[in-house]
Formats: sequence, structure tokens, C-alpha cells
Amino acid sequence: MSYYKKIKYTVIPKTSYTITRNCPKCGSNACFESTNKFRVNANANKFDIWLIYQCKKCKSTYNLSVYERIGLKNIGKDKYNKFLNNDENLALKTGTLKEIFAKNKANINLNNIDFEIVCYEKDFAFKDGTYNLTIENPYNLKIKTEKIVSRILKVSKNRLKQLQNSGDCNFDYKHLQSETNVYIKINSFFDNNLTISKKVCILMGSPHKNGNTAALCKPFIEELEEHGVETEYIFLYDLNISPCKGCYACQNVSGEYGCVINDDVHKIMEKIIAADCIVLATPIFAWYCTAPMKALLDRHYGLNKYYGSATGSLWHGKKIALITTNGYEKDYAAEPFEQGIKRLCKHSNLEYIGLYSVQDKENIYSFTSAKAVTGANNFAHLIINKLNDK
Repeated sequence: MSYYKKIKYTVIPKTSYTITRNCPKCGSNACFESTNKFRVNANANKFDIWLIYQCKKCKSTYNLSVYERIGLKNIGKDKYNKFLNNDENLALKTGTLKEIFAKNKANINLNNIDFEIVCYEKDFAFKDGTYNLTIENPYNLKIKTEKIVSRILKVSKNRLKQLQNSGDCNFDYKHLQSETNVYIKINSFFDNNLTISKKVCILMGSPHKNGNTAALCKPFIEELEEHGVETEYIFLYDLNISPCKGCYACQNVSGEYGCVINDDVHKIMEKIIAADCIVLATPIFAWYCTAPMKALLDRHYGLNKYYGSATGSLWHGKKIALITTNGYEKDYAAEPFEQGIKRLCKHSNLEYIGLYSVQDKENIYSFTSAKAVTGANNFAHLIINKLNDK
């Protein structure tokens, strides 16, 4: 009898569920998303707690009831303090508990939820030369099985269909069940590819969620995901990014970012540290990136421990790429920003991949044309090859 690694994957949401409900201000059904903030009311020794949701269109709020007339002993002091301090982990956990939504008769949207794939490995015996991958879906997210399998195997959806047609990869359900089994024949390709996919973190510096830079990033991200690359898209203008104080406190904290400023930069740095490649996507304003991206770049100090008692780097060897949209042609408009990032990469021992830049000549069409999309796809392939050391 032979032995092999049986791999179990769990699909976990990265954000709270959104809900569809009537919005009085909009006058129609609208999508409400979690603010990751709680409302806590006290009446004598009893507490009412809600998770606050917000209409994506008009920003009207809706309170999703979590507890009603509950005592402190039933909650626990630590958990109560987390409610008061809007603990993000507690907000995510609360925002994915289906019994809370059922109690509120709230209509959950299970489509288009941002998720991550967590992998566990154990040794098991086999006889028939077939891997058995188990994909757990404890949150019952509505995701096509092929999307998860292509990410796990790091192949495109077209390649996955070829493997299915040849009998090398089989699964029973079009959409993920609570537990889905995938069977694949063992060969050198799968031995080398049954690992968690590469991660690319896209930092969006545009102030416009549906503007030129976002339009250029859309086919770029789709091409990455089509080839099994996991992406993280962060819209910087939605976040609290304070300027660097230049206090050097982060230089005396080992093994973590260590900045004393309490804002959203800590979350962003966690995503950067977890990524294999960071893509800076920005319109060019005054020959450089936009203000929140520049503020974030100034706060990179905590990733390099060069100037204090701490030593080392939290992002040594990571890959950096740029996507810019410009009013002028690339060399004139984006070259100062590119040179700055090249120097940052040299200073921080990062690998600079390159720049994809498109000039605004015909408004939004400049960034959605066949030429622009092809360029975005080609740039995605450049990054994929670099990630695979090709």
C-alpha cells in the first residue's frame, strides 16, 4: 500500500454577509453591507447590541439585532468590551452567523463574497492512484466548484475543463456543497501544483471606485484569477491612512509592523506581508501617485528594521508592480513615480517587475478598449510568470 497527502481545504469568507432589504431613502430594494461597527445600548443591567449595516448607495443605516435584553454574565466581560471597541474579528464572526440573519428575517446575499482558501494537510493511505481533495464550505457560500479547484491547482478554467474531459480531474457538483470531494489522478503535474495559490495584493489609489484605473484593473485581476492566482483588492480612499510621524518607534519592534499610529495601515500591512506580489494601481497626480498611496508608502518604515534595535525585514524579496493611468504619455507622466518605486525596491530588497501605463486620450474608452484589455492581460501574465519563476 502506498501513502500520499490527502489535502483538505476550507473556504472562509473574508467579509461579513451583505443583505438585500428595502431602503426607505432609495425607495427600493438595496444592498446593505456591514460597517464592522456595533451599537450597544444599556438599560439597567441589560444590554441590546446591534451590528450596524449601511446601504451601499445612500449610506442609510440598518441595525441588525445581535442580542436583546441580555445580561453581562451571559455575554462575558471580554466579549462585551470587544463589542464596545468594534473588534473587527468579532464583527466578521457576527456578520457570518446565519442564525442572527434568520432571527432578523434578513435576506443574505451569498453571491460575490470575497473569500480565502485555508489548507490543511494529513497523510492517508490509498490504493487506486487517486488524490481525494475535500473542500469544506461551512458558510454555504454560493461559489462554483471550478473556481475553487482552479485556484487550488493553479490552472485556468479552460485548462481545468481539459483535465475534466480527459478524466484526470472529477467533481460531482457544479456549485460547492457543505463538503465537496474532488478526485484527481496522481502525476507529476499535480504533485507540483497541489499547494495554496500565489497571492497578489492590489492597492487601489484612485479616488473613483468605477474610474479609469479601476476599469484598467478589472481585466488584469480577472486574468490573474483565471490562472489560479488569489487576489486582494484594497481601495485606499475608504481607509484611514495617517501620515508618518517619523518617530522611529517601529524600528524597535521585532517580528511585526510595530507602528504606534492606530489606524487602518496595520490591516494593509498584514495584507502586504501575506502577499507574494504587491501591485500599486494609481492615477498620476502631479507626476506621482495619489495622496493616500503616498501616505501609505511613507509608512513602509515598519516593514524594514534598519534604524533601531530591531533587525530584518517583513517583506524581503516580495515583488512590486505598477499600474498607472495618465493624462500625458507614459515616459513623461509616470516616470518620476516609477523611479521612486525602483529606488524603494532597491532599498528594501524587493523585486521590481514593471509598469503598465495607459494614457487618457478618449476618456473611459482608453481604458476599456481591446488594446487596453490586451495590455492588462499581458501584464497579468508577466506577473504570473515572475511568481512561478519563469
